[in-house]
Amino acid sequence: MGYDKKDLKMKMKSLFAIALALFCVSCERNRKEGGLYHIDVGSARVVALEVPDSALLRLESTDKSAISDICNLERIGERYYIHSGGNVRVFGTDGRYCFDIGSMGKASNEYLDISNFYAKGDTICIYDFMSRGLVRYDSEGHFLDRVELPANMPEENVGPNHVYETEAGYVFVNSYGGDYRSVTCLSKTDNAFKSILPVEGRCMSSGLSFPDDVCLCGDNVFYWEPLCDTLFVCEGQGIRPYCHLDMGKDGLPYDVTQMDVYGRIDYVNRSHSRGKWVAGAIRYYSAFCDTLFFVFNDSRGGVSVGVMDMKTHGLEVYDIHYKSSSLKTVPFLKIDGNDIYLAAEDADNPDGNPSLVIMDADAFLSSGN
Repeated sequence: MGYDKKDLKMKMKSLFAIALALFCVSCERNRKEGGLYHIDVGSARVVALEVPDSALLRLESTDKSAISDICNLERIGERYYIHSGGNVRVFGTDGRYCFDIGSMGKASNEYLDISNFYAKGDTICIYDFMSRGLVRYDSEGHFLDRVELPANMPEENVGPNHVYETEAGYVFVNSYGGDYRSVTCLSKTDNAFKSILPVEGRCMSSGLSFPDDVCLCGDNVFYWEPLCDTLFVCEGQGIRPYCHLDMGKDGLPYDVTQMDVYGRIDYVNRSHSRGKWVAGAIRYYSAFCDTLFFVFNDSRGGVSVGVMDMKTHGLEVYDIHYKSSSLKTVPFLKIDGNDIYLAAEDADNPDGNPSLVIMDADAFLSSGN
């Protein structure tokens, strides 16, 4: 049966009112205040995603190839370069272990420590905080050269914790200068390290950092800190909060968020000892087109994937499942080209290497439709 014009007009008004109400609720949950987006993670739509076995790459596990947590991953050709602890281990696309990049030592072609690493084309770059040098190898592991960073950067007795290379030069995540002075979180320099400038707007508050604390996204440089659910964006020589990811009742209580990072860590550890999981610990930010991915600890003791549209700032949470009940997602995420990489551990083989979860990013996102 059809509608007359009066009925149709009334129905259109009702539909418009419903759409407007939903829009207002969405704006209330994810709102912008003075340039800072407030994202309500607790109210985000949850998408259940089952990973097919074909997406799992089991990394060969031997005494020589052992890895624990994955700090970073780069793919060059048919090999994966994985930073874990004090090693960069190389695996084939079939999961077989190939070799390590470099070795620890005091020689010019060695490193004392791996603070972070990245690939620039076919070149493997390892930043050694202990010797303040950038040690570079080719993709076969052959030593190329060593770039010595100038002493006392950005000021006396303060060197970068981590180094990231951009087209314009380098971004430094600085080390903590102590309570008696203020050191900016970030500095920028040109390719020749001639002009080292602080990024004003935020200073280091502790010596704790992780080797994935910067996400390079086109011209944007995003920065995060441990157990701080605010993501910062670097604009020119300044830094400002970009978005606050609110975990709601499952996250840290407000009074705990006002503590220093060590107080927040103590609260989380005490909560875990009582069997209560605290949602948060967001890290491994990675960008794909206009979408920002990250992982976080959820309130069930697992790891979920957050996906935020950087245009609308809408958010979805992906709850990852596997056909094998012994597999569980662990903190790691990297997007390289069209591929998204996660990591999964096998509870039945806790001493073995984690498996890589490799999926097409478009297919990953379409699973939420």
